[in-house]
Parts: sequence; structure tokens; C-alpha cells
Amino acid sequence: MRKKILLIFVSLLLVTGLVLAGCAKPAPAPTIELSLASFYSTAHHGHDQMETWARGVEDATGGRVKVTVYGAGSLLKPKEVYDGIIEGIADIGTCPVAYNRGRFPLTEVASLPLGFPSSTVASHALWEAYKKFNPEEFAETKVLYMFTPAPTHLATQTPVRTLEDLKGMEIRAPGAVRVACFKAWGAVPVSAPMGECYEMLAKGIIQGTHSSMDVLKSYRLAEVTDYVTLIGLDCMPKWVVMNLDTWNALPKDIQKIIADYSEEYIDYVGKLWDEKGEEGIEYARNEGSEIITLPPAERARLFDKINFVIEEQVAEREAKGLPAREYLDELLRLKEKYSK
Repeated sequence: MRKKILLIFVSLLLVTGLVLAGCAKPAPAPTIELSLASFYSTAHHGHDQMETWARGVEDATGGRVKVTVYGAGSLLKPKEVYDGIIEGIADIGTCPVAYNRGRFPLTEVASLPLGFPSSTVASHALWEAYKKFNPEEFAETKVLYMFTPAPTHLATQTPVRTLEDLKGMEIRAPGAVRVACFKAWGAVPVSAPMGECYEMLAKGIIQGTHSSMDVLKSYRLAEVTDYVTLIGLDCMPKWVVMNLDTWNALPKDIQKIIADYSEEYIDYVGKLWDEKGEEGIEYARNEGSEIITLPPAERARLFDKINFVIEEQVAEREAKGLPAREYLDELLRLKEKYSK
């Protein structure tokens, strides 16, 4: 009898244990920790852009993914970011295409003087062109999204109202394409880091600078210039990429969430850079600078003078077997589409 009672008691314990085990919640999946290498200073709005994206990914994945942003080149120096992502030193990275000149030859076409009216338009055009052409130059990474700063204009110490006003003027204009453009306009292009621009203007070493206009406030260049001429020459493409092994190791649902969120984020990025550009121009206006809007005919004169730069760059890439002409035509089509 005692044996029978003991057997019943043991059976009940076993059944209870199985029931409780079935009711127990499974242990939560461990958080996926990712690192993001950025060249932006932690005080720059570009760093805020990366931090906002990282928080958005964490929210969109319900906390399953956490991205830590390392700014100011603290994890990888700007020119080392792309190789560092491939090597797995960082999981994600961002940098301008121009920092690795020649490595992204097709995407570099987007940095030509195409006259994009805003970062929003340029960023959407850049991303759609990337998706259509899927250039081999990014095959070693997973591209999450692309964007550009606001269009570039001129901040000068003497007014630029016509093409002739640029003759002999020393202008900070980094990059081979910009150098060619300013030479064609009769100016003297000078290559210098943005961090040295304030002192060079203050000492009269240069008479102006060419860049997106957020620098008028963030680098206080409105203090050493008196005129802003709205040209809208170019928009410098930038990428945000992930290590391919890291991407492939992510669960499929996480991949989709990050990809979808990143694509949606492009609109926020474009508006952010456009707002910062407008803030810079407004800051300059408040500092007493005159804001010059060129008449359409005069702006057309400037662009007519540099059409050969675009043609040379496209021909150079076509000669290497790249579909540069088709890519350019697509960018121009998308510029019209998103400008409406």
C-alpha cells in the first residue's frame, strides 16, 4: 500500500514538473550589440544623426539590437572606416565617398556639379540610384542607407554676383572636381581642412569658402565672411554600411526591420541637413551677411562653364566599363522626380 502511495506521489510530482516547465517563459534572446564608427565630431549634427538612427534601430527591434556610436574617429580614422568595416573592427561605419577617392567610382558621379536643390532630393536620388545599379564597389559590405549634406554654396568677403566676380579670388574648394570647376570660373582654388578655414579667412589667406552652409554657424565662418552666394553646386554622397558577416548572422526578421527602418530614415536625414543649412544661412544673415540669389541666367552661365567637368568624369568611367552615363541620367531623372 505504501509503495502504491509513493508511486502515485512521485507520478504527481513528475506531472506537476512537466506542467510547470510547459508554462515557464523561455529565456529572452541575448541583446545583439553592434558598434558604429563615425568620423563626425560628437558636437556635430552628423553625430546626432547617427545616434538618432542607433536609438531608432533599438526601438524598432524592441531592444533586441543595441548600437553604440563611436564618434570623432575614435574607433576608426575617416579613411580607414571602410576597410575597418570589412575587417570587422567595427560592425557599422559611415564616411563620405570622397574620403576614399577612386574606390567608389560609380557613386562618385553623384558628387559632380549636378545642381541638386536640397539634401532631401539628393539623398533620395542617391539611394534609388544605388538600389537600381547595385554597384560592385560596395560588394564587400551591406549598404544600409546613403545620404548627402545640403547643397554647397559660397561664403565670401567680397560679393559674387556674376561669373566675372570670381576671377582671381582665392576660394577654399577641396577635391579634384571642385578644383576644376573653380579654375574654369577663373578663381584660385585652395585645398585646406575645414578646421583651418576660419583662421585663413581672418588672415586674408583666402577670400571665401565653398561648402554646405551649416559651417557658417558650426564653424562660425559668418564672423569672417560678409556675403553668401547661393549656387547649389554639388552634394557630397556619404554611405552607412555594415560588415557583411555581421549582417548575414542577424536573424532574418531583424535584417528586415533594420533595412526598412534605414530606408525610411533617409527622409529624416535629408530634412536634418537642409534645416542645418538654412540655420547657417539665417545665422549669417543675423551676423550682417548679404544673401545673394543669382538670377537664373547667371547661374546657368556658371554651370555652362563647367559642363566639360561632368563630361570628362563620365567619359573616364565609361572607358573603364562602368555605366556612368546611364547612372548620371538616372540621377538627373530622380532629381526632377523628387524636386516636384
